[in-house]
Amino acid sequence: MKSLSFLIALMLPVSLTYSYDVVGIGSPCVDLIYNVDDDFLKNTNLNKGDGQYASNWESFSSVLEKGNRLGSFKGRATGGSASNTIKGLSCLQNKAAILGKLGSDPSGLFYRKVADNLNIRLLAETSKEPTMQVAIFVTKDHQRTFFTYLGSSLHLPNETLSPDLFKTVQLVHFDGYVIDEFSFDFVEKAMKLAKDSGAKVSIDLGCARVATTHREEVLHLLQNYVDVVFGNESEVEALLKKPASEGCALLSKYCPVAVTLKGDQGACISSQGKMFLSPASEAIVIDTTGAGDLFASGFLHGYLKGYSLEDCAWIGNLLGGTIVSVVGAEIPEAIWPTLIEKIKKRVSETSSLKSPS
Repeated sequence: MKSLSFLIALMLPVSLTYSYDVVGIGSPCVDLIYNVDDDFLKNTNLNKGDGQYASNWESFSSVLEKGNRLGSFKGRATGGSASNTIKGLSCLQNKAAILGKLGSDPSGLFYRKVADNLNIRLLAETSKEPTMQVAIFVTKDHQRTFFTYLGSSLHLPNETLSPDLFKTVQLVHFDGYVIDEFSFDFVEKAMKLAKDSGAKVSIDLGCARVATTHREEVLHLLQNYVDVVFGNESEVEALLKKPASEGCALLSKYCPVAVTLKGDQGACISSQGKMFLSPASEAIVIDTTGAGDLFASGFLHGYLKGYSLEDCAWIGNLLGGTIVSVVGAEIPEAIWPTLIEKIKKRVSETSSLKSPS
């Protein structure tokens, strides 16, 4: 009966079937994760630590074949930057939805099953193209290099967007890749509709290439619509054309809350002329896939609850430190209850410190 009701819900208007706190807008995809060495990246002309697109399915398949032959395949998982953040928010018991495109192929069915199990509402159109796939190549220094077949993710039409989509929403989260994969007009329309409905808007810059290629568009969005921006040091440098040491403070001049991720040093948060460093949680690093996305999950969870920025960053680092200790961008289900209890304990302690004696 659950699968039948799920299919019926997909056929009904969004506003009649489900209410949600947060919507992620990005390209849902399936990640294929490999361990490789640096020579593999050189031989396949992939820029270490960055993201590149396959020109067609044949070129993507060719790189996968080399990965299977020369690397070590570690498994598949549902992915996409905004998608990963939404999964984390759902596991923290926020009502969540994802807007994107999926194919009707096995990868699309796999993604839908995972989303259903996590109680995530899919506002996803079905594409005739195969579901977007991302090959993630992890080197011994834990750096991730992405090679992407866009497939179903391309050209989500502007007509998909309507004011009803964000009627009950508190926050709409974007990843920077959507400017590439949908269009700037789509992203700006979605952000405007979100703000008009009273929702907050957040964005993850995505990668240095996006920040460079779409610099003027991103700065326009930050100045006019965005409440919270996330970016790692290379992305912030590419966007602002300034050293990372200056980036966090400068970024907050474009929107109210700016977060610069600094890897094992933690995160720099800047807001309203104040700035602080939130140290990373202790972790044994196995794979950094999803670290920034899950940091955003934790930070935005606190932001939605009205917690202090210090607590938001602490929760972000807790989730970021947890995800790097496993392979892939999904924290195992069994770990979430412990994380939720740690968050409750932290918030209780910091609240008591602020209470008058």
